[in-house]
Amino acid sequence: MAVDAFGRRMATASPALGSLITTDGQLQWRTLLLGRGTPYRWQSLTGWRRMVDVDSGDVDRPATHGAWPGRWLARSRIVTLAGMVVAARADMGDVLDALEAVTALGEDATEYPLVVQSLGRRLMAWGRVSGYEVALDAQVTAGSAPLALQWTCTDPRRYSVGEYLLHLSIAAAAVDGLHYPLVYPLDYGASAVVISTGTATNAGTAPCAPTLTITGPIEGPLVVNQTTGAQLEYDITLTATDTLTIDCQAGTVLLNGTADRAYTATPASWPPASFAIGAGDNTIALRALSASPGNGLDLTWRDGWW
Repeated sequence: MAVDAFGRRMATASPALGSLITTDGQLQWRTLLLGRGTPYRWQSLTGWRRMVDVDSGDVDRPATHGAWPGRWLARSRIVTLAGMVVAARADMGDVLDALEAVTALGEDATEYPLVVQSLGRRLMAWGRVSGYEVALDAQVTAGSAPLALQWTCTDPRRYSVGEYLLHLSIAAAAVDGLHYPLVYPLDYGASAVVISTGTATNAGTAPCAPTLTITGPIEGPLVVNQTTGAQLEYDITLTATDTLTIDCQAGTVLLNGTADRAYTATPASWPPASFAIGAGDNTIALRALSASPGNGLDLTWRDGWW
C-alpha cells in the first residue's frame, strides 16, 4: 500500500477525484475540466482561499465592556469563478451545452466534489452550483462570452484529494482470572480489556471527520482520541462476519452497512459529529472487553484546511 511523505498509508479510492486535472490553474467539477488549456478560462476564483464567515457564540456583557467569548462556527463556503468561454464559432454550442449539463439544478441535496489545483496543491470541497451565467452578446458569434459560476459548499473545509488509513489490530486476546487446577505461583491473568494504539496525522489546519470501521469478532468496542479526549463506545458484540461503521460526518452508526445501531452508544460515548481528527498528530486507541487477534479498526480521513 502506498505511503505519503509523513509515512501515512493511503486508502484506495476509485475513481480518483480530480483525475482530469494535469496542471495548476485547472478546476474539475463533476465530469468537466475548467481553466488552463480548456474552453472555460477563468480570470479569478474568489472564496477558495479565504476565511469563511462565522456565526459568533459571543454574548455581550450587560454591565461592562465587551462580551463573554463563545464558540465560533464557520458558515458555508461560497466559491465564485469569473472568466470567459472561448471556442470556435462552430463549437460554441457544444461547449455551452457541456457546461450546462454539469451545472443543472439537482433534484436532491447531493453535493459533488469541487477540485482545484493551484500552487502545486490539489484540494477539494463538496458543494453544489448555486449560480451560473454565460452573458450572451455579440461576442458569442466571434467565439467568446463572459462566464460566471458560483458554488455553495455547506462544509466550508477544503480537503486533501487522497484519503489516509490507520489500521489498529488487536495483537492478542485478553486473558483474565485464575485457571484451575491452581498452580503456584498464581497467574491472575491480564485485564479483560484489550488495547491497541496508533497515530493519525492531519497535515492540514482544520479538524476533519473520519470514518471508522470496526471488524468483529469484538465485544464492547471503545475508540478514544487521546489527543482531544473524544471517545466512541458501543454496547454491542460483533461476530466474525459483522462490521460496525461510524461515519462522523453524517453522524451515522451502521451494522453491516444498513442497520442503525446508534442506540447502542453508551453514556460515555460522544456524538459521532464530535469525534474529529484535529490538525497535527492524534493518538488513537482501540479498546474492547474481548476481541480476536488480528481484528480491530480501520480509520480513514482526509487532511482538512480552513
